[in-house]
Amino acid sequence: MGRTLVVRLLSRRSEMIWLTVAVKKLKIEKDTDLERVLGLALRESEFLVKLSHRNIVKLEGFVEDLSAQKVWLIFPWEEYGNLRDFLASREWEIPERISLFRDVTLGLEYLHSREPPVYHGDLKSLNILVSSECRALITDFGSARHLGSDHVGKQAKGNYQRPQPTTDPNAGEPITLEAIFSATASTLTLTGSGYTLRWAAPELLQDDKPCLRSDIWAFGWIAYEVMTNTIPFHDVKKNDMVINCVIQGHLPSVTEDARMSLIRALCSLMVRCWSINPDKRPTAEECRKVISWMPMIIPAPSQAIDEDVSKLRYANLLNQLGEMYRDQADYPSALRSFTEALNIYTNHNDNEGQVDTLHYIGDVHRFRSEDTEAMKFYLEALEINVDLGDDSLRASALFGLASIHRSRCEYGEAIKLYSECLQIRTNAGNKRERAAALWGLAEVHRLQAEYSKAINLYSEALQIYTDVGDLRERALTLWGLGEVHRFQFEYSEAINLYSEAVQAYTDAGDHSERARTLWSLAEVHRSQRKYSEASKLYSEALQIRTEIGDRRGRGTALWGLAEVHQAVQEYDEATKLYSEAMQIFTDVGDKYWRAETLMRLAGINQEQGRSGDAISLYTEASEVFKQIGDEERASGALENAADIRKTLQEATTDSAETVKVDEDPLPTSV
Repeated sequence: MGRTLVVRLLSRRSEMIWLTVAVKKLKIEKDTDLERVLGLALRESEFLVKLSHRNIVKLEGFVEDLSAQKVWLIFPWEEYGNLRDFLASREWEIPERISLFRDVTLGLEYLHSREPPVYHGDLKSLNILVSSECRALITDFGSARHLGSDHVGKQAKGNYQRPQPTTDPNAGEPITLEAIFSATASTLTLTGSGYTLRWAAPELLQDDKPCLRSDIWAFGWIAYEVMTNTIPFHDVKKNDMVINCVIQGHLPSVTEDARMSLIRALCSLMVRCWSINPDKRPTAEECRKVISWMPMIIPAPSQAIDEDVSKLRYANLLNQLGEMYRDQADYPSALRSFTEALNIYTNHNDNEGQVDTLHYIGDVHRFRSEDTEAMKFYLEALEINVDLGDDSLRASALFGLASIHRSRCEYGEAIKLYSECLQIRTNAGNKRERAAALWGLAEVHRLQAEYSKAINLYSEALQIYTDVGDLRERALTLWGLGEVHRFQFEYSEAINLYSEAVQAYTDAGDHSERARTLWSLAEVHRSQRKYSEASKLYSEALQIRTEIGDRRGRGTALWGLAEVHQAVQEYDEATKLYSEAMQIFTDVGDKYWRAETLMRLAGINQEQGRSGDAISLYTEASEVFKQIGDEERASGALENAADIRKTLQEATTDSAETVKVDEDPLPTSV
């Protein structure tokens, strides 16, 4: 179809220059084919001259010499060839791979947003080129077409859950295709249709009309190729079996791949791209939004950059890997990546890189409930940033500090820091980061039972996260709204919000937030006295918290299980679990949960008649509540202790009166 030529071009200054280009030579089988081939070439060139995007190949020229049977399309020569060859050239890291198919989504979104929309029709790794800047470009528009409004989306016709092939493969009837087979590429292109079999959507294989979502099906396979280095159905040799796999929905399990298992959000997106019903596939815009929040860095062949630049780029790559591990709650791996990156930035006196990485490390410690350690890194980041004066980096460190103060129930300081963070991000026009500050403020108001303010802030954050396509943070906001409804005893609404959040966290592979939401669901079931279901959810949350090393989260899960045992009057088991939880809360400095646990232990001791222990525990709980500024709970705890003393005093008085009566002498007879 094409080969490389070196062509001499004459510049406007009449200077001879040499330019290496790629030539797509359209094959002319016979003289009668000339008109058809010329029409195809003109059609493709007409598409290309109207397109202008950095992720779409540029048409440099058109050569037509019918007497010599030449019809050529001229393109810039892209140094690294097609995407498949580029992927095979070395072992690229996951963030580098993500950068490549993000480029594809940008190009595809551009095509689909034209008026009228452009349907590519033959997306695959061989039709994606990699430029000298390691950017991916969509090429080969021979199958492209403009789609009318009736084919932009597609309504499912009949039952799309399990469509039937046009012939029954089990009956031994062969599926006949007119095709062009490429032995080197292991592909089969269906003539007349213009798509390549292994990337073709099921509606195309059933002779249905194409739609933009047919491109999305193929994009899912490009993501698969980028992550696995294999073509679709690489283990299936017969073309009729490939067709059967597609229309029967027998697709590979993406989560079993070692790389893709680390990016669960991508796995979820690919599964959506492969929905049998085209209407259930995401749009190109939705794909771009989901991918934009994944860790990525532009690939860079080692020979292309000098040593210092290479080391700093490697530090950036380590930070991207650290974010990937952090989002999967693999905190040890995240810390290793971030720490190595910090050392590189420090050795190269890169203050900006240091500040960024210090706040990343602080986040990991905060997620592990190591607040003292986290605060040290945030403060160091702020100190270095004084000379830099970077407001964005300052806001990131302030957000981390605010979150620590929030977890310590130091709400005044938390609001002050979140508010400063919000102002910085609003001034910078950073919508996503502004939403994070809104969420932080909403959390503080929720914890202070200021539910109306919390709902307004959560709702504003939720809208932003929905608009920018950040599904993980959107789920976090749904959880916050669920908490508000739970504390107002609106359990049905809370369950709906929690359930949506759990599914989002499962898709994203965010184990930490999934565990927190499972705990909240358990709380709803416990409040409804559904103790068996509550116990199951607490146990699941406990297992996750233990596996990821989240001590505070483990403590809250133990507390929840203790609550269930207390409710069914299994006091010994409840006491054991409460005691273990309280030790954790004491170790991590969580005063709120420590006070709550002291109250529960006091209640058990009171119930079992151990009045002295109960009084001591209530008194200690009161002191902790005072420390976190909850005067109402502090007074309540002291009142409980006073009630026990009063009961004991009354019992002692009654006992003394009884003894006095018993000791009075019998009256003498007169």
